[in-house]
Amino acid sequence: MSMDDVTRYTTALEQNPEDVPSFLGRAAAYYAQGYFQQALEDYDRAIGLIVKLKANALIGAGDLQGALDVLSQAIAANPNDAHSYLSRGIALSTMGNNQQAVDDFNAALTIDPNNAAAYHNRGIAFAALGDVAQALADYDAALSLNPNDPMVYYNKGVAHKQAGDYQQFVEAFKVAAQLGFDQAQKFLIDAGIPF
Repeated sequence: MSMDDVTRYTTALEQNPEDVPSFLGRAAAYYAQGYFQQALEDYDRAIGLIVKLKANALIGAGDLQGALDVLSQAIAANPNDAHSYLSRGIALSTMGNNQQAVDDFNAALTIDPNNAAAYHNRGIAFAALGDVAQALADYDAALSLNPNDPMVYYNKGVAHKQAGDYQQFVEAFKVAAQLGFDQAQKFLIDAGIPF
């Protein structure tokens, strides 16, 4: 392996920064050239991505406790990985452990304050805890970072409904429907509300 291989894998990673085989290939190329620290960094990044993929597969398979275990190990290995905190928070929230989920979303936001998904999911957890005002603030923060996310508008509408503000509920659902969110469209159509 040569430095040309390093360049080739680096180009591939610029196209897809979560390509595990490219991290492994570049790590092997670095190792072959005697750049051991760079090799170790790429191996660590590959391992981190594999852990995240495994956790997502466990969540998809319904093994939330398995996902929590894997993500907790990932956080122990790399406590500065916002994505692992975000993923573990989602698993915790799905299990109904919303206060613990909020703690993980807070950790993710400390590491990456521009993480729209962390704000969105923290809003969901706050809504489940009955803190509608904080949920709405988090939905607004998520929308300031990603203004075309129909699911955030949908959840914002649900929070407004939870707060008893029917007009804001409908307005948020209209935006979600206009952005193509099926559940909002169905609700509005069934209720006879144009969007």
